[in-house]
Amino acid sequence: MKHVWKKFLRSALAFCPGYTIALLFIGFNIFASGMFTVLSNGIVSAVLAFSRFFVLMLITMLILPLIFGVNGIWLATPAAELMALALSAFMFLKYRKRYGY
Repeated sequence: MKHVWKKFLRSALAFCPGYTIALLFIGFNIFASGMFTVLSNGIVSAVLAFSRFFVLMLITMLILPLIFGVNGIWLATPAAELMALALSAFMFLKYRKRYGY
């Protein structure tokens, strides 16, 4: 049993930098969703939030382990947040003229 925990700990420590980088994306994605809420565009805000929490996470959790094995599970969150960042940037660009930012 100790061997399993040591292997898990080594794996977790190897992917800590990836999760740290994902925190930067998470902050921007939360800001983007909140900004569209403040601008009374609840649909865009909901799309960003739902995509980030459910759709993109589900996609990455299903696909990345098939490609990378167990390591794909560790990569799922950073990958989902990076895709959500791209979606947030697209929404910012799409609505910039409407809101004048």
